[in-house]
Amino acid sequence: MGNINSVVIATGTHGNEFTGIYLGKKFEQFPNLIQRSSFDTRVFLSNPKAFAAARRYIDKDLNRCFAKADLQNSQLASYEDILAKNIYYLLKEESKNKQQVLIDLHSSTANMQLTIILKSQHPFLLQLATKLSVINPEVKICYSQPTRDSNYLCSISELGFAIEVGPVAQGVLNAELFQKTEALIYQVLDYIESYNQGLAQQENNRLTFYQYRNHI
Repeated sequence: MGNINSVVIATGTHGNEFTGIYLGKKFEQFPNLIQRSSFDTRVFLSNPKAFAAARRYIDKDLNRCFAKADLQNSQLASYEDILAKNIYYLLKEESKNKQQVLIDLHSSTANMQLTIILKSQHPFLLQLATKLSVINPEVKICYSQPTRDSNYLCSISELGFAIEVGPVAQGVLNAELFQKTEALIYQVLDYIESYNQGLAQQENNRLTFYQYRNHI
């Protein structure tokens, strides 16, 4: 695989999950924090109307709108359906002939602490997850077996994954989790930088990950 050319950090896919949203605001104010020499990094707010209303979504869950069949269905015209189509085609256009990492930031009322949710077992993502869990013991890895047609925002990119932090109430910004998530983002970016520069070592570390089994 070639070098990573760009990193996109999506925030506010759910409008009442403030950790990622306010991190994005900080990064927009101080873009030097997320810039590295070998790739471009940018942030975008996925669902601005839901954030303005401090709600999870307006019409339907945006993070369930990215199935390919739905993206191609012109009959689906809710606010989030249109938003998903715009995000999908924008990122697909930007990623032509590029290796793009897509990070979707979420928070949860569950006690997940710092959890990286992988939607694929791409070797690069497994190496990244292994490195992060070694250097940051608070990081947990969750692998979610992808369906035939995944409908999550991070499924747009082959190198997409989600970061879920908690516990934090909806519509609340928790300072401790904010700072921990911010530090984790820098660790991700630093790993990608070292990967691009050929400095990321193939280490024989074991990776422990949690896997979704069933719903109770």
